[in-house]
Amino acid sequence: MSASRSMTWVCEPKARGQPLTGRINALYEHYRPRLWTRVPLPYAGKIAVDLLDWKTHATNGKADVTLFLLTREGQLIGTYHGSSSFDENFNPTGEVAPGARLNRALTDAVQQIQNKMLHDARLRLVASR
Repeated sequence: MSASRSMTWVCEPKARGQPLTGRINALYEHYRPRLWTRVPLPYAGKIAVDLLDWKTHATNGKADVTLFLLTREGQLIGTYHGSSSFDENFNPTGEVAPGARLNRALTDAVQQIQNKMLHDARLRLVASR
């Protein structure tokens, strides 16, 4: 999966009535066999994997999200950004499916945003009104 455009969303939580809007700046994963696995030498791949513990596949990707918290009137309260990326070599075993690393990166990015919101003194001031 690969995306070159950003995606924007808006939702309004019913509890406080303060709209959230955001932008997905990047959300992609590239999953592929490594180049050396295409060498047509008999037993070369088996030796590389079994004896040398070389990884047969590579994946890299990124999740980059920006969240904007607005007042009911549409004024900006805060901007929160989270980003996580990965670049791994591995042997496919079925334990970690394609997309699982991207889900982990997206979860990390959202957790970064949550932590920034929890530690934002200005947001606490607005919420206490």
